[in-house]
Amino acid sequence: MLKRVDVAVEGAFSDWTSGIQSLGVAERGIGFALDDNNRALVTPEIEAAGWKAAYDIATGVVDVHDYTLTGSCPY
Repeated sequence: MLKRVDVAVEGAFSDWTSGIQSLGVAERGIGFALDDNNRALVTPEIEAAGWKAAYDIATGVVDVHDYTLTGSCPY
């Protein structure tokens, strides 16, 4: 899991607005890494499932519960 701080910093300098901003999958604020340390552990099927999950979350097909809105976890 990656927290894309670079995306947040770029946004802060190019289009700054005050207040709390939440950057999720759709805003490229989080993601996952495939590098030399984990590439051998991730099969093509796992990688495809990760990209599909990210796409489904970004497009609203999968609803991710926001704890900050309700103060509770439904699970």
